[in-house]
Amino acid sequence: MNEAVLTVAGNAAGLTNAAAALSNPDIGSITTTSASDINDEFIYQPVPLDTTLAGLNAAPVRLEGIGTQTAEMAINQPVFGTSLRSVEVKISGAITELQPGGQGRVDYLWNDELVDSTPMGMASSINNTLTIPAEQLRRTNTLGVSLSYAPPGGECSPKPLGARADVDVTTTGVFAGAGDSLAAGFQRFPQVFDSGVPITYLNNGPTAADLVATADLIASLERNWPLQHVYSIVSPEEFTANGGSGIAVGVPDAQSGSTVFTEAPLSSTTNATLLAGDGADLQVTSDTAYAYIQAYFSEGRNIIMLGTHAADNEAAALTARDELAAFVNDCEYQLVASSWV
Repeated sequence: MNEAVLTVAGNAAGLTNAAAALSNPDIGSITTTSASDINDEFIYQPVPLDTTLAGLNAAPVRLEGIGTQTAEMAINQPVFGTSLRSVEVKISGAITELQPGGQGRVDYLWNDELVDSTPMGMASSINNTLTIPAEQLRRTNTLGVSLSYAPPGGECSPKPLGARADVDVTTTGVFAGAGDSLAAGFQRFPQVFDSGVPITYLNNGPTAADLVATADLIASLERNWPLQHVYSIVSPEEFTANGGSGIAVGVPDAQSGSTVFTEAPLSSTTNATLLAGDGADLQVTSDTAYAYIQAYFSEGRNIIMLGTHAADNEAAALTARDELAAFVNDCEYQLVASSWV
């Protein structure tokens, strides 16, 4: 069978969505590792903190029938371009009146946890306010609306009149508050990044292998989200002065210029300490080469560090680093926790 060539043309927004869809490993339609003639500007248009479900690309919600029907909508931190400390959802919609002898309600769930419920009655409108505190926020969040209805007498034959509940996604307001809700670690990324992200190489890089490993890491952070960040290579000194969240590649030492590098939870030594932050630090000992990716908070900024412990075998350590970066890029799930070794 001859190979086919698919040519896709369009603006940056359309090409981004097309590339994300076509590169899905379940489709297997893209085998090339490069792209050319992409000359449009990067797209960095965060969703406003005050928006609607429609502004978050939620589809119209129409729940109808007997039994239980559920619709789910995504309210994810990265699309806002900042970390969130709270979310308030003011739900607006309509519902059929409860028939005499029938039973019904509308439940509202946040990440599968019940946060509010409205019993069906004589009212035909839905007006509920859901307040989601920091401890219930994740990087990816799901708002669920569920209609449960049992007809009078509980009989389903002959088919009785069903209930219906609609949520107006154009008038349902979503009001997000900026701030930190997640512990330091990978789940803060990429939403803690500004539109421009500094990358620094601590050991006289970057080499070609450094760039490939960095690209794998960036791809794993970016592939699930619509915002496009611009990454720039800077010196360690410029990185320190920048003050924004970013990526450091290499082995920190006393010459790295700032404790923003040397205070990373996992250091490149034979005897390393994983700083748990709750008094239960984990001591790690290794006399073999290894690589690590870690996410941490230092000096008011969130850092991802890709580093190695050579243990007198730098080539093995760099190979481990490249394999680890490729592994996280190939993972179908997103990076979590704070350190991968």
